[in-house]
Amino acid sequence: MNRFGKWVFTSTAFSLRALNYLAHFTHLQRDLVKELSASLSGSMSEEELKAISPKLSTLHLVVNSSMRLISNAAEGSSRAVGSDIAIRHHAWLHLSGFAEAFRTSFVNAPLMVSLSLVPLGKTL
Repeated sequence: MNRFGKWVFTSTAFSLRALNYLAHFTHLQRDLVKELSASLSGSMSEEELKAISPKLSTLHLVVNSSMRLISNAAEGSSRAVGSDIAIRHHAWLHLSGFAEAFRTSFVNAPLMVSLSLVPLGKTL
């Protein structure tokens, strides 16, 4: 279980790092498409602009789709980590030897954040 957890965390960290770079590059592409559209609209004739406008729209859609894909992939990676934490929590609770009634009340208890764990000078 421990080796699997480390593998999940490591894989997710690598995945999120790559997705972060892709997000930065896609933001740069989006800005480039905006600048290109603005500069072309001011320097082209009406007919040339009509000819290139669908291509610019397609490029804009590709950039937006890339951002959605990156966001969905990052969400999936985060869910993998959350699932691993939940599996570890339930495995620990099952192997703890506590009575069934206590385990049930522990699992159903609301999560409370203790302010005593916050370092001095910091706020939540």
